[in-house]
Amino acid sequence: MEKQLNILLVEDQRLMADSLKSLLETQPDFKVIAITSDVQEALRYCNDLAEIDLILIDIHLSDDGPSGLVLAEQIKTDFKKMKILVLSIYDDAPYIQQAKLVGANGFISKNAPGIETVRVIREVGNGNDTWPLNEIEDMPIERKPTPTELQVLKYIARGLTTAQIGIQLAMLEATVSA
Repeated sequence: MEKQLNILLVEDQRLMADSLKSLLETQPDFKVIAITSDVQEALRYCNDLAEIDLILIDIHLSDDGPSGLVLAEQIKTDFKKMKILVLSIYDDAPYIQQAKLVGANGFISKNAPGIETVRVIREVGNGNDTWPLNEIEDMPIERKPTPTELQVLKYIARGLTTAQIGIQLAMLEATVSA
């Protein structure tokens, strides 16, 4: 039998969190040890629960808090050995690349079948970074995103257009696009 993989779920949609927990607990080697939608609580769990092996983080948490990418980057800074898998409804290359840039170990789409989600979680839990697009592996990582780029990404994750993001951040639409 494989080693048990202890998982922290960070998801702001309760139905999605409960569904993921139900799916993951069908696996004898998975155990969801906590669910939270709160960034500070997630950081406390990382600090207090040494048994966490992997954190599954939604790319976009509540409108009031930082995105899951900001949380992922903070966890990777403070808890370097922690495995992080980013979860998102958006599975375009720029989102995947941003997850890679902040230090995540993998990315899975919320549209992926359950069997694929389980496979990717197991892969990341076993220490294998897992990315959905082959071209992502070939993309060079030259730098980390700036705070402004992360803000733009946060609004993109909410579904705003570049014009709407420009209004929110008081910048030209061309600047947002760049």
